[in-house]
Amino acid sequence: MDAEEGKAFAFVIKSPAGVLFKHDGLRSVRLDLRDGKIGIRAGHAAMIAEVISGEAELDDGENVRKITHHSGIVVVRDDAVMIYTDSLDARAANTDTGVDHSEAQFDDEVYEAIMASLLPDSTQAESQHGD
Repeated sequence: MDAEEGKAFAFVIKSPAGVLFKHDGLRSVRLDLRDGKIGIRAGHAAMIAEVISGEAELDDGENVRKITHHSGIVVVRDDAVMIYTDSLDARAANTDTGVDHSEAQFDDEVYEAIMASLLPDSTQAESQHGD
């Protein structure tokens, strides 16, 4: 696990409108889940959980930054912590073009992220082609 400590990862918040926030080069993230707080570092096991609205603490090793986010699903994978939320930022909420396509694409991305976290690559490929 010590080899993983030197690695950095990305924190991303996505909505149907697209990426709302992204920060690379992080050493740790602290989030409020529905059933308690969690700290995530490089090398954390893949997981999926429900995140509640609140502040995420982002630590890049030199500074700690807080970012307010809405509730949603958090997916932790090799090099990223992603929050998928249905909330739109103010700029996206004022536009009414492309929302249906964005929501469909967003749903596909959430599904793919969840399946990738749950299934090994070979099983995931079989499930997509075996329907």
